[in-house]
Amino acid sequence: MTALVESNHLNEERFARSYARGKFRIKRWGRNRIKQNLKIKQVSDYCIRKAMTEIDDSDYAAALSEVVQKEIRRLSSQKLNSYQLRSKLYTKAARMGYESSIINEELNNYEL
Repeated sequence: MTALVESNHLNEERFARSYARGKFRIKRWGRNRIKQNLKIKQVSDYCIRKAMTEIDDSDYAAALSEVVQKEIRRLSSQKLNSYQLRSKLYTKAARMGYESSIINEELNNYEL
């Protein structure tokens, strides 16, 4: 075990950074959900903060936009008023782990 730690094969910070990159790029998870799952895995707060630096702000906004657009396409067949649609979009983005302020900014870009 000591040899793995010394050779950097077993490294909590490396794991946290890789986990954050993967979950963001592949599953489009938001920062809140990634942080929550890292805490469940008992990763230190320091490593979680380092992992969050792996997510670029412009990529993050683009990912949220992609999530919202995909959900709009999925819900387009349902007959929803603008309040119901906005509510469902907000809920989906929040469940994915995006922050409420960023979700509201993104939803304001659409005429719902």
